Amino acid sequence: MEGRGRCGQLNLDLRVELEDGWHCDTTALRYQAHAGVKGLVARLGSPTLTVAGGRLTGCFFRELDRSLRSFRYDAPAIPAAALA
Repeated sequence: MEGRGRCGQLNLDLRVELEDGWHCDTTALRYQAHAGVKGLVARLGSPTLTVAGGRLTGCFFRELDRSLRSFRYDAPAIPAAALA
């Protein structure tokens, strides 16, 4: 994915894998993301962008878990530590 704006440019390469989970009737999701940032946004620095990316990723998966739970009430919760 690629995006451009007045403050910079973002290139994102995302790989997602789904496989059978450890527990019966579950699915494991694994992902790898690599981002390239240019322009004014890049001046924030890698540590800041890494923290922000991790925070957004955690929010995404918490909301995904919450949405999927609405379809299956007896599913076990994903531990918060696994989403960090």
